[in-house]
Amino acid sequence: MVRRCALPAILAAVVGFSLVAVAPAQAERRSLSGIVEIAEAGAPGLALTMLNEHQPSAAGAPVAWERWERTRIEILIAEGAWERALARLGDPPAAASPEFRRWALERSAEMHLRRDDAPQALTALRRLLWDGDTDFEGQDYRYWRQLVVRAYLADERTDDAVTAMRRFDVDHPGAGDDWIGLRARVLLRAGRAEEALEALPDDAAPGETAALHGLARLASGAAPPEEIITEVEAALGDDDLDRADRARLYALMRRAASASATVQRYAMATERAFHAGPALPGDDRLFLVEADDVWRAWLAWGRQLGNEEQLLVGEDGVWFAAADGVLPEYPARARALLSVVALQGGEDAGVAHEHLVELLLEGPGAGMTRRLYMESGRFPEVTAIPDRVRYRLVDEALARDDVRFARELVRDLDAAPDDRDPFDWRLLRARVLVLGGDPAGGADALDALVDDAIPLSPDDLDRILQVLFDLQGAREHERARALLERLGEQEVEGQRRRELLYWRAESEQALGQHRRAAELYMRSATLLDGRGGDRWGQTARYHAAGQLAEMGLVNDARRIYRTLLAATDDPGRRSQLRNRLQQLELQDAGPEDLPFERGLEAD
Repeated sequence: MVRRCALPAILAAVVGFSLVAVAPAQAERRSLSGIVEIAEAGAPGLALTMLNEHQPSAAGAPVAWERWERTRIEILIAEGAWERALARLGDPPAAASPEFRRWALERSAEMHLRRDDAPQALTALRRLLWDGDTDFEGQDYRYWRQLVVRAYLADERTDDAVTAMRRFDVDHPGAGDDWIGLRARVLLRAGRAEEALEALPDDAAPGETAALHGLARLASGAAPPEEIITEVEAALGDDDLDRADRARLYALMRRAASASATVQRYAMATERAFHAGPALPGDDRLFLVEADDVWRAWLAWGRQLGNEEQLLVGEDGVWFAAADGVLPEYPARARALLSVVALQGGEDAGVAHEHLVELLLEGPGAGMTRRLYMESGRFPEVTAIPDRVRYRLVDEALARDDVRFARELVRDLDAAPDDRDPFDWRLLRARVLVLGGDPAGGADALDALVDDAIPLSPDDLDRILQVLFDLQGAREHERARALLERLGEQEVEGQRRRELLYWRAESEQALGQHRRAAELYMRSATLLDGRGGDRWGQTARYHAAGQLAEMGLVNDARRIYRTLLAATDDPGRRSQLRNRLQQLELQDAGPEDLPFERGLEAD
């Protein structure tokens, strides 16, 4: 139902467009075709930057601006930056044409529906339908009215959806296949299964319409549940089914299994429908299976299995033994048994959750595991998720580089898991907080760790420094500087102390403390031999010279650069140093600067 407008389609519409009055090479570089190719090749941020630089102004070239803007919106949507896309769609410039404004409202309505925000979708659609220039016989108008019906369904306003459907039928008879499916959804949601069955074709190919037809037959009593289950099992054997259609079929099987009181099949179909569910549009409530549906299905099946084995709820050990006994042949059955202990067991509920997560990660996968815990009403807050589960989910999130999700999980997990060294865990937690977007929280965690761990071994110091570098990368230089100063108070000798001085200098430099930075760089350079003639010392002195120049000690900087120039034969480094010296020729010396002795100059 949603009009999909992929980047290649946008490219086809604008491929002939280029800026006027620019050289051919510039036109090629700035053309929309090149920008779209860059986005599709994996650099959408660069593509958007190029759009920002080269998009014509709306006031000066409105038609061209609209072509570029449509491309921008499609790139944002393709990359999931929906908030940014909606912000631009909601505020077109005054020069935008009525056609562009209508397109923007239509895209806004579609995106709000995909985000399951029906009220906002209806707001955009009302503006479209009340536009004085609307063509009431056009395809766009009919499509907008269908979107209104979808929005009413998504907003649980079934009676309004039925009314809008009836009016559409009168105004636009024979509207097409998309309307047939949407119409059937309205009737099924309204409890009019017989009417929905009459509206649907009997010979639909496997897909959405066939799933709707099966649901209408089941709900109307036109086919017994076992017949529907048999048909679904046959349809699922089609390897060409896309994931959304597979999700609908599993949801249909779940309905049929529920009607036939087949608990095992119901639980397995519920699990599989939930697993495939992310492929469905956000407003597809008819085939929606939620996290709590899975927990309830597992619990019902698990309790049935327990009754068959005469297991008593609360005696956790026998349930664990029963789950182990069906592995590895029947992991779904083991998940059901473990769910009883996890949700209704005694002291070992957390252990059951941990085992359940291991089975989920081995089977359905990480995505379903996250959704079961993060989307369930049983765990309304992250803190309600058992710690054992959170520890496991942290490891899984970091394995796929999802540091922001890991940050949410570790925020209050101060204590280490039983199988993890406390220092290792606390250091990992600090790093996750820093890299996950909470550098202040990470700095607090690192502060507390340093408090408890001093004096540090050389290995522990190295590992803490790695997190401090992340803290500097997050521009938390105040906190990094304070931590580095504390670490420097330890008995640290030789090269390690040089390194601490150098990293402190970096933070001072970032904070604009040029004198302090220059001093620390020079101390780092000269600590071992008083001269700083080795490679480390040369690098530190080079940076010190830059800070000296910033504070007006131009001749001090020149002296250091000249000394470094005399000490190197590397052509690239010599060129870099000469450039620095030339730049200093244009800079005025400060009042504290001493005269530069020409005799000290090096060739």
